[in-house]
Amino acid sequence: MGKKNKNTGKKKRFKNKKFQNFNITALEDHPYRNGKLESPFSILGDKRSLVSWRDYGVNEVLWAALIRTSFSQKEALDFFRKIIVYARENDPNFKETFISHSALSVLSNEQFDELMHPILVNSQTKHILSTLLYIESLPDFSHWERNLETPTPDSHVEYLTKAVSICMEHQSQEATDLRWLKIMYCIIVQQRMHFPETFAEKLEEFRLYPDYGNQKSVRPSIRSMEISLRAPHQDKEVPFEVPPALVDKVPETWSDEFWRECLDKTPCIPGDFEKPDSNDNQFYFDQLYMIYQNLSEHFIGNNVSTSLDAKRDSAYGLSLYAILLGLSIIRNGLHNRAEGRILLRTIVESFITLKYLSYKDDPTIWLQYRYYGTGQSKLAFLKNLREESVPGFINLEDLHTYANEDLWQEYSDIPIKPWSEKNLRRMAIDAGIKDFYDKYYDWSSSYVHGNWGAIRDTVFTVCLNPLHRFHRIPFIPKLDMPSVLTDTAKIINMMLDINNQLFPKFKLRIKHPNDENKKKD
Repeated sequence: MGKKNKNTGKKKRFKNKKFQNFNITALEDHPYRNGKLESPFSILGDKRSLVSWRDYGVNEVLWAALIRTSFSQKEALDFFRKIIVYARENDPNFKETFISHSALSVLSNEQFDELMHPILVNSQTKHILSTLLYIESLPDFSHWERNLETPTPDSHVEYLTKAVSICMEHQSQEATDLRWLKIMYCIIVQQRMHFPETFAEKLEEFRLYPDYGNQKSVRPSIRSMEISLRAPHQDKEVPFEVPPALVDKVPETWSDEFWRECLDKTPCIPGDFEKPDSNDNQFYFDQLYMIYQNLSEHFIGNNVSTSLDAKRDSAYGLSLYAILLGLSIIRNGLHNRAEGRILLRTIVESFITLKYLSYKDDPTIWLQYRYYGTGQSKLAFLKNLREESVPGFINLEDLHTYANEDLWQEYSDIPIKPWSEKNLRRMAIDAGIKDFYDKYYDWSSSYVHGNWGAIRDTVFTVCLNPLHRFHRIPFIPKLDMPSVLTDTAKIINMMLDINNQLFPKFKLRIKHPNDENKKKD
């Protein structure tokens, strides 16, 4: 028998078609060590350097992102190819150049103008690229300023927003096209990447991209190779993509300044939400709702960065989560029922968690809390990715977003170490219902424990402004989550099946709406 294709094997384990073409390592391929499922990249050890496309990649090729999102793919790639050819044919020092904003900033006026000639002589591209003058933190701002006209803020911010929004997802087609430009420049212009003869077919696929070869294989290869270009030089915190001659000349990373400027110049966009109605205990409901709004506004008003801030997000998030549960108790009349006690227990745990975190006030511990919740999001996502039937209360797209929000999930570990000597998982294994546990426990338990995953799902939303990196901001209480009624009915029916085995002849079961509709049909 021939060897099984590794990627094909992974796809077969993922039942959900939407995620079959994503670069996702299956749960069983995560090595278990030291009480956690380690990331697939853990084999590289602690020396691996992580430089995210979202935070440090897309801003370095912002000019190319503007062109890619303003023209068709063919038109944009034609511009990119012309730039590569122009660099080879018109600059005697072409090997010592690159197309990132940092590298462009240290080129002479003549070098820059020659390299960017194909897009500087076109009136359409010049108009769109004027958007770059809206970003004063660009290290090569002076070069663009010499060649472009002053932008109109209203119209050009739209170009910028569109470019960042579409190209921020590192596996999107548009981002892949930008990453193709980078590796082709390193191969053809810098001539710093060398390959064996066995790689000839792959190089041909790159050269004729995207019109040659199986793109389901070509695109991941492009992205994988481009990641290596962002790894730093051995002795310098400068990406490998920068040629050696420019390593000591390029400016230090300017990504933080870029995202801070976007935050300062554009507002958060939380989206619309209508205040839910509630007739029960209106006095308390109105007060809690008012506090929730004010605390959310306080969070946004004190924003100083859109970068990951585990302490701020967790401290606000735990409080907002507790208020949300209070609103749920009142709105649904649960204050004097068993459900109210369950929610109260979560509020108590959230308070204790916040009290402990604030007492320690250690950045490492704040991050540990957050990463544990992110890991649980990834765990639930990968487990349910293998299922033909996903529980109704689970939204795989949400889990995928939460698992990748802080760091690409391929780089993140999954903490597994239990909180007690014999956890619920061990009990499920003993009872022979491990498959049921896998479906229902991980994600639903996040809400009981007030983990970061649940907080992210309930009290934060994504700011709709791409220039804010789609960061998290507090949102009006999320009271429209997927219903648990179908799953509740299924589980109760399973319990009744057990009762029927112990005490025979109890045949009544909960019926589903679909069952009634089928009878009518």
